[in-house]
Amino acid sequence: YPMAVVGSRGQMVYNSSVHPDAELLGQWPWPQHHRWMKSEGWQAFRVPLKKQSQCTGFVLFFNPQPFLSPVEESLYLQAAELLAFHMNVNYEDYFELSVQRDFGLLIKRHLKNGLPLASLDEYADRFEIDLLRRPFRCVLTDYPTHPLSTVRAEKLDGLKSAYLGHARVQDMKGVHLVLEEGLLSVFPDVSGDAADAVVTSLSACFSGLKGAPPRAAVSSRKRDSPGLSGAFNECLDTMRLAAAWDVSERVVRYETLDLAYVFEQVSPERMRTFCDRLLGGLLNKDPEYAADMLRTLETYVECDGQLGETAKKLFIHRNTATYRIEKLGEMLDVDFKKVNDLLRLKLAFHFRRLLHGGAFDSERIR
Repeated sequence: YPMAVVGSRGQMVYNSSVHPDAELLGQWPWPQHHRWMKSEGWQAFRVPLKKQSQCTGFVLFFNPQPFLSPVEESLYLQAAELLAFHMNVNYEDYFELSVQRDFGLLIKRHLKNGLPLASLDEYADRFEIDLLRRPFRCVLTDYPTHPLSTVRAEKLDGLKSAYLGHARVQDMKGVHLVLEEGLLSVFPDVSGDAADAVVTSLSACFSGLKGAPPRAAVSSRKRDSPGLSGAFNECLDTMRLAAAWDVSERVVRYETLDLAYVFEQVSPERMRTFCDRLLGGLLNKDPEYAADMLRTLETYVECDGQLGETAKKLFIHRNTATYRIEKLGEMLDVDFKKVNDLLRLKLAFHFRRLLHGGAFDSERIR
């Protein structure tokens, strides 16, 4: 007898009957128990496909007989069990990847071709994809220095496969698609440390790649789908600024460069004047001494004024870090307990990185 197999989300997987898919699915969704379905010109015995207690689809056995004997019904139920087993083993993963691929293409059409956000949300609702219904972050990964576009495209495809196959990146349950600008990934961000998890996982993945590693730009946290375009643009800005400043990190977060983005149009002369006025008391010291103290101060600012973290990053004793910070406060006439003074120092180091191409060099401190 003919039969039809329907997936858990109402998609037709297989149909050997002469009846159109839309006609068979007209009354979807269905209750999760076996029963007859009857319509003009056909009838089918419908059985749910179960994985433990979860319904993963249905099978329809088309049979013109007015009723089934207990033996026949038992055979259909056994056939449904076999189908459920093979569906769960072979089809489930394929369908999940297929849905993610199609969803990724819709994201691409939204970002590049103006597909209405409502169409993207409608597809997500139909297939129960809540990725953009809750907080998320975008990541743009690229090989920006590679001269050949064809080789770059191949490397991006390989990078996508690496993301899909890397256990730690897999655990973040993201969607990945290749664009002209690079490999765009969308990761859920439901916890406070999700951004750190993204950086750690991507860095671990990069360490296993052959050749020069790519660069990844991570957007800020967005609440829902209307923030998708903004997140993508943040990735582009972060990638551009990281390249302009010659930032050494391979995974760069937008939050670390957002002040630089705001003050990007400030002239070099004003940046230099600001830095000289704020750091002049230190820059006039012995170059080697000034370099050590500047490194300490910059690390202290990056650690939000946490002495323990500063000492840990500099591989020095906490008492040494405390002494240096006290000396710097006297030398520069700043109060590290005041938010305004810390903000001014943060701006000064942003300006210095922009003026000097990002890398710290003791020969450049003047």
